[in-house]
Amino acid sequence: MVSLALSAVFFLSFISSLVACQTSINTTAVPLPVPEGPYASTITVSELTDTSRANPFNGSSPYRQILVGYYEPYLREDCDNIGEINYMPAAVANWFNENDLPSSDLTIFSQIKFSDICLEAPTIKPDTPLLIWTGGFYTSRLQYGAIAQAIASRGYSVVTIIHPYDAEIVESPDETIIYSAYASGAPTGATSVYLQSIRVKDIEFVASVFSETSEVVGLYGHSLGASSQTAVLQADTTGKYVAGCNLDGK
Repeated sequence: MVSLALSAVFFLSFISSLVACQTSINTTAVPLPVPEGPYASTITVSELTDTSRANPFNGSSPYRQILVGYYEPYLREDCDNIGEINYMPAAVANWFNENDLPSSDLTIFSQIKFSDICLEAPTIKPDTPLLIWTGGFYTSRLQYGAIAQAIASRGYSVVTIIHPYDAEIVESPDETIIYSAYASGAPTGATSVYLQSIRVKDIEFVASVFSETSEVVGLYGHSLGASSQTAVLQADTTGKYVAGCNLDGK
């Protein structure tokens, strides 16, 4: 878990350095550094539907839908084809370029690439513990992708959750775009409590889907995601979760 925090600090400083160095429109690909662990990873994006819960927001589905990224580790020597993929889908990257950077001339989110991706998954997958991640209010799971990959490189399967209508922007696999129902900035106390109650159920649902792949499950998160995963751990009576990590959560 210490390496998790160090990875977070490194990636944030890495992105800041890229932004500082970019002074004009540039289309050159910027691959992220190869993670230090012995595993390359695959990344799979899935949309999950929890039919036991109504959609708490206005949406096209009557049920709660959640988007996840699944980072699976494979030993590099077992991967016949290792390469790069986009760090974000084009529409999401453009949104972050326009809204999260100091100048419209900056395009760094469109240029970043994951490196060290196992493009063809081997048939044999290592038996690995599972970690589930959830981020802060009005954030995207994609902003934390490099952290997830760095942890996967050390032999963990990692699921990153994005919470539609809470996150600033979500693009589903069919390219449907969902924007946040809230404004940016710190949420009110009542909003935090409400969103945490939704996130707790999101986390529990995702854990029920993915825990079949691993007997060891841990949770970690940032800010509102951290307090949400802590609430899950505190309420758990099954013994399913063996660890948790709270990064800046109340």
